[in-house]
Amino acid sequence: MSFGALPIIVADTNPTFSVSFKLLPSMTSFDFRNYQALSDLHQVHKFLGPASIYPITQNNNALFKELTLFLKDPSQYSGMCFSQAMNDALWLAAVSPETNPDAVLTAASVLIMASLSNKDSAQDLSWLWEEYKDIYRAATPPVRAALMNGFKRLRHSRLLPDDCKPSEEDLLTRALSDVEEILIPIARSMTSAEIESVAAADYGMDLEKHMGALTDLLDSPTLAYPPGERWFPAEVVELTSHVQGRTGWLPCSAIMLLDAVRTLDNRSNAEFRFESQWRDYRRLPARERAAFHAALRYLYESDAFNPQFPNYHCFDTDNDVSLCWNEWP
Repeated sequence: MSFGALPIIVADTNPTFSVSFKLLPSMTSFDFRNYQALSDLHQVHKFLGPASIYPITQNNNALFKELTLFLKDPSQYSGMCFSQAMNDALWLAAVSPETNPDAVLTAASVLIMASLSNKDSAQDLSWLWEEYKDIYRAATPPVRAALMNGFKRLRHSRLLPDDCKPSEEDLLTRALSDVEEILIPIARSMTSAEIESVAAADYGMDLEKHMGALTDLLDSPTLAYPPGERWFPAEVVELTSHVQGRTGWLPCSAIMLLDAVRTLDNRSNAEFRFESQWRDYRRLPARERAAFHAALRYLYESDAFNPQFPNYHCFDTDNDVSLCWNEWP
């Protein structure tokens, strides 16, 4: 599977993450997949720039104020609808690719966001899908994936018919091989001292077996666990990746994520660790943070990642658990 050339945003040490969405009043519990979809859709207009907004508002100050308020914090609109004039302007832009193609993408993203944020007043967007899905598919990969995952969430909420179904390739920002390529060097960075410490992580049990298996794994071309045998060294790798700050935590976490993206996290290792370590992942140096978030994004976009945050309503607005958007080392 090939996704072609991607626009690269070089990761910095203080990235601008997406808006910190508040828990929507209409939610009875926190839904990470909806939260991430809204976060990604919110990034579309930032990526495309102001030129994708002006054609929608047509120099109308009231419309510009209404739209920019929504784009500043969509959670404020969780219990209301756009004005009729704003709604008409969004639809006009969304169905006018010959006028401004970028405005088509921004308008579609805003209409999807509004329906996901206020499902009781959601509009039927199936016509947009039927008529313009090829335009969405031709967008740059992060924009395409944001829109397609937005449509997927609408479909999941029964706000779109079953035949409005994005393909697996539509939903992915980056291919599995791209994600593997940035995780493997982090895993291989494990030092001799770290190997010894990791091998002893299970209270020193089977130390030599774990050390030999771990060395073989790091020397292998793909860093994949041998088929049929996971305990050596998976047990000590997973134990180490579970405790941030433990010697070897970073390369072990990369190995854990490599296995998760290849198996679609069938053991829930990535999901479980993100629930408790999402702050640690965000505080990583730029290269490692981007790699870890790319792996988790691949799982989210593959429908294999839905971490639970039952106490999210108690978080303050600085606690944004969304995955960074289009950051690449």
